Parts: sequence; structure tokens; C-alpha cells
Amino acid sequence: MPIQSFLKWFLLDRRYSFQGTSEEFHSCLRRMMTTRERSFILDPMGYGKYNLEAKWSLGTVMGNGLVFRRPICVSIEVLSQKESQQIIHFSTKMRKDFYFLFVFFAFMIICTLGAKGLSFHLLIPLLLAPVCIAWFRFIYRMQEEEIVAGVVRPLKLVRMKDDAKSGIG
Repeated sequence: MPIQSFLKWFLLDRRYSFQGTSEEFHSCLRRMMTTRERSFILDPMGYGKYNLEAKWSLGTVMGNGLVFRRPICVSIEVLSQKESQQIIHFSTKMRKDFYFLFVFFAFMIICTLGAKGLSFHLLIPLLLAPVCIAWFRFIYRMQEEEIVAGVVRPLKLVRMKDDAKSGIG
């Protein structure tokens, strides 16, 4: 299980409570998106499911028409608990950027260990790997948090207590 808990460190997984019906939440979300200038785009994925994509992303490869265009993205899912209270689940998926970093640094570590004589310049990838991964995680998480806050604040969502004490996200 240590690998799963390590991978959860990269994922955002939050639950908030909304006082009202799911229809009220959907109308509030649509109204909020049409009345305010946002730094993200709301993309409906089906009933009760949305993607929030950043209009700009720091630390990601973006461009018009490029294959690598993958902005910061947070998924929202509306989970009905009661008629008058909805659970709103915010989550992210593992970014391909992290897979690329893991493979790159694993390759560099294998090359370093396979080299005939270890010198300091060969150990640099070993030292930079955790720093780079933690840095990109920090940059991505700050942007994900800003997207979530852009929905939580105007809709006055309340974070679920069991989620807050779990330490995830």
C-alpha cells in the first residue's frame, strides 16, 4: 500500500457539501459561469459531471494545435446524498507529465548507476529527481486549488469533515 499512498499525494480528492437540490447546484454553477470572468472553463461531461480546465497553466506544455496541450483540469461530480443536500466531489487524475518525469529520472538513474566511476556530475539526476517532482506537484496543486476555490467560494460550499481529517489533497 505505500505505492498507493504515494500516488494519492499527486491527486486532488475533496468533497464539499451544497445545501440544496442537484438542480439548484447546476443552475448556480451555470449562472456563476455566465456572470463572472473566470480563469477556467466549465466543460459539461454528462449529467452531474463537469471538467474545469484552466485557461492558462503554469508548468504545462500548451499551445494551439499542439498534441501536448493539456491544461490543469479538475473534475466535479455531484453525488446526491439527500434531497436538500448534495455532495460535490472534486478530483484530479494523474498527469502524464509525472509519468514522463518518473521515466526520465529512472532512465537517468540507471545510466548513472551503470556508469564506470561515479562522479558528482553523474549524481545530479539522483539529487534533482525528488526536487523536480515535488516542485511540479506544488505548481500543479496550487493551480488546482485556485480552480476549486473559484467554485467553492461563490457557491459557499462547505468541506466535508471526514475528508478534511483524512489528509488527502
